[in-house]
Amino acid sequence: MCKISVIVPVYNIDQYLDRCVSSIISQSCFEQLEVILVNDGSTDKSPDKCQEYAKKYSNIVVINKDNGGVSSARNAGISAAHGQYIAFVDGDDYVATDFFQEMLDAIIYSQSDLVIFDYYVVYNGDSKKAYRGEIQENYFTSDGAMREFLKGGAIGINLFDKLYVTRIVKQIAFDPSIRIGEDLYFIFQYLQKIEKCYGVYKPGYYYVQRLSLIHISEPTRRTPISYAVFCLKKKNKP
Repeated sequence: MCKISVIVPVYNIDQYLDRCVSSIISQSCFEQLEVILVNDGSTDKSPDKCQEYAKKYSNIVVINKDNGGVSSARNAGISAAHGQYIAFVDGDDYVATDFFQEMLDAIIYSQSDLVIFDYYVVYNGDSKKAYRGEIQENYFTSDGAMREFLKGGAIGINLFDKLYVTRIVKQIAFDPSIRIGEDLYFIFQYLQKIEKCYGVYKPGYYYVQRLSLIHISEPTRRTPISYAVFCLKKKNKP
């Protein structure tokens, strides 16, 4: 039975894709996963690699679409998802062997609508550090989670360290018009629909910093609430 749909947007990352997909295939609960590789109009060897994985593993599926950006790719993956829960992995990152099993155990144990883990920030290929450091497990009500999110606290602003309920995810969507910080808007929408969430904060995701991506523009260094205002102003600008 498919428990988790893992959505992986793919765009011209053939040199990183094998490491990413191999780490998902190596999951202790791989048979309970549905892996959705969304080829977003890649022009390198990524589409061929995706098809090879789909031929080899029955629970890996490929969606081929015209290039529309990462939000469009994630929306396509959400539409195709059949799992009870949804997780997101970027195609140039990778995950620890028990990452999805531990998130699955946590969301079932806590009976929550969202569980939050932690992640390693990987520099220069191998140097890494946990993003949050030491932080205690905690439960949040819907209002408490939103307050913590808006002040830039323990909820966090990234998609990939969380496990979501598919039923709720399918009620919202990524906004393709938001090019920077699209995760924030999605999480903001999601938190409005939950009853409680559970923060575990154990690192199990490896967030790889590529040289071409290390520069972060000014808006992304703001708190979620100030960045939300920035996005709305930008979106509503004539």
